Amino acid sequence: MMRLALALAAGSIVLALAGGALAAPAKFEGAVVPSTPQFSAGFFRIEVATGQTWQAWGAATQFSPVVDSAPLPPGDYHLYSKTATFPDGKQNWMMERMDSVTGRAWVALGGGNVPLVWNEVLVPK
Repeated sequence: MMRLALALAAGSIVLALAGGALAAPAKFEGAVVPSTPQFSAGFFRIEVATGQTWQAWGAATQFSPVVDSAPLPPGDYHLYSKTATFPDGKQNWMMERMDSVTGRAWVALGGGNVPLVWNEVLVPK
């Protein structure tokens, strides 16, 4: 009986350790901008710990970076995408990034023939 109890306890420890290893945080996350009549679909990839972001549009075979105006501190960065349809039928999109550690946020500005650049959204003083 004692051996069975020890075996069960050891098995529980192994399962607990294995479960913890499976729950490792994601290194990368992605966000999609759906295609519209005005633009092709886009895919954005972010490295969660650094905030570094890349983009790929349409049938692209290579990512290009979304530029930061200043180096970012380590954090816990995430992407948020929005699309809107206007009364005239035209559609627009926005991509935003937030650091859940500090609460800092950025919006990607540019597009078309202008490179996308992250611009920080400032909190009023």
